[in-house]
Amino acid sequence: MDRWKYVVNVEVAVVRGDRFLLTVRSAEEEYAAGGLAFPGGKVDPNTVTDAVLEETAHREILEETGLTVTRLEYLESKSFRMREDAYVVDVVFLAEVEPGEERAGDPREIAELMWMTAEEVLADERTPAWLASSVRAAERRLAGRAPEVRGFDLDHVQVAMPRGEEERARRFYGELVGLEELPKPEPLRARGGAWYRLGGRELHLGVAEPFAPATKAHPAIVVADLDALAARFAAADHPLTWDAARPGYRRFFADDPFGNRLEFMERPAHADAAGG
Repeated sequence: MDRWKYVVNVEVAVVRGDRFLLTVRSAEEEYAAGGLAFPGGKVDPNTVTDAVLEETAHREILEETGLTVTRLEYLESKSFRMREDAYVVDVVFLAEVEPGEERAGDPREIAELMWMTAEEVLADERTPAWLASSVRAAERRLAGRAPEVRGFDLDHVQVAMPRGEEERARRFYGELVGLEELPKPEPLRARGGAWYRLGGRELHLGVAEPFAPATKAHPAIVVADLDALAARFAAADHPLTWDAARPGYRRFFADDPFGNRLEFMERPAHADAAGG
């Protein structure tokens, strides 16, 4: 029986904007010297680990380019004969990178790093057929991706109220709870309701017709001194219900004048988000 040696190689199509990161292989390289290639390298045969391909991708990109990859996903695989007795199984990933400046690794392996568009790679005479195939596959994958949306935050929470009850809302949210009322923009004033400042966010009371109170879904309002607020509720004969179901948090529930459920809470110093 013939015995073959298989080498598992990992390449990464690193993309930033509309450009791919390419290496120019050193003249000292045994295979495809001087050609363009995606950064990558061989799987260490002495490594026994889960996710060995992904681990190799992260390691090789860091070593060869000084960059850290993110959003790593499988793109394609191929095989080819390297020598008479050796085959390569080549696995290609697609990835983005954390912000940073690239730097070429070992000069015996990499002569230069270049950011190139797909069109530039395909037109370059140093591009081997297998790299051109991978670039086309990466372009197809990127074209099918939904745009990534980042940087979410919360601007406001809205609670419904009946029409014409703004004064009752002000007595509760403004006078009893102590929230600062905000002026509504001119185009929205005719709709009724009221807006209040809630730390760095806002609480909007919007008129709903027909109106139905929210008895389950509710905003959780963080309070610096929960006991002081509870005392104000007691002095105004406004009912509340203490709850200890969430470990580490002190909180109580109360309804606004319209029957909407509200949560008022103190959160631990280490917590960075409120909930209920």
